[in-house]
Amino acid sequence: LGFQVLFSAYPTVNQVLDIQALDLQAYDAGALVRVGQHWRAFSDPLRHPGDALSSLGAGLLEPRDVALVLRLGAHVLWERTTQPAGVTTAQFLRDWGFSATFRERFLQPFFSGIWLDRSLDVDASVFKFYWRMLLLGRAAVPARGMQALPDQLAARLPAGSLEMGVTVAALVYEEGRVRGVTLADGRVYRADAVVLASSPLETARLLGEAPVLRGKPALTLYYAAPQVPFTRKLIALAPDAASPIGIVAIPSLVTPACAPPGEYQVAVQVLPTHGPEPLLEADEALRELVRWFPGLDVSGWRFMQAVKVPFAQFDQAPGTPRITCRRDDGVVIASEAVRQSSIEGAAAGGLEAAQAVLTR
Repeated sequence: LGFQVLFSAYPTVNQVLDIQALDLQAYDAGALVRVGQHWRAFSDPLRHPGDALSSLGAGLLEPRDVALVLRLGAHVLWERTTQPAGVTTAQFLRDWGFSATFRERFLQPFFSGIWLDRSLDVDASVFKFYWRMLLLGRAAVPARGMQALPDQLAARLPAGSLEMGVTVAALVYEEGRVRGVTLADGRVYRADAVVLASSPLETARLLGEAPVLRGKPALTLYYAAPQVPFTRKLIALAPDAASPIGIVAIPSLVTPACAPPGEYQVAVQVLPTHGPEPLLEADEALRELVRWFPGLDVSGWRFMQAVKVPFAQFDQAPGTPRITCRRDDGVVIASEAVRQSSIEGAAAGGLEAAQAVLTR
């Protein structure tokens, strides 16, 4: 739901999915950043050295930033620990010595788009993990869209083993242990093992417990457009922190089939500004895009849909608890909340749950 990408270097995802069969279509390794009235591409200096030189000349980078980017790359590739760093990403970047210009114009808006939060209070270990993923692979989308991921997993299941469109009303307890589930239509499934692969909020409801994780909502506005402000396979980052829009992407540059014939598909990610919820009407978003791209003609743009995900991610600030996979009541939790708020976290959490069932 909403704008997503798959980082092709995710290690666990490469174990559980046939990546080649997904026919990944990659974005370029970088982003568009506005410097003054001009948009500049900042990209991986090893893959796109010309962009790095352009960014340096435009004032996006200071000479020390170039050296620090290379040093940071070596650091995250060498250090493979997944242990929490105990400091926020914002503090980590300041401690490393990156210039305020580079932090404010690229690092902060880029990772705000990934984490749906401009504060960058995410634990620095998560930042280092993503930096490593960006170095080792690309942000990509399956040729048939993100739905190809669950479709591939479902295709491997025995016929008749998957039932869709039903609601689990409650867990069935016997002598303090979970022995099955009751559906909303009254049917009861009994089982030797019950695995909850649901959102943290739904998991808490079924367990009768208070949620332990704070969720982050997401809002993506989609448009069909006859012309677009850029045609490189990059995302455009917010020119300032006051903008309600976090990033602008043109998914049809990567996967043309997602757009109506003869048009582009534009995805606008909305971030919270003054309240906890991201709110922006379709017409207001177009006016904001004209501020981003002066002279942009949006008269022919058609609003397609707004996709709102109330719990798109969970908070990953230092000290944020994780949900335990194996519980004393026999329930097994398969969730990104066991590991990390990402597709990689979901895959790793699923494998951990499978191992817990097999060794129970």
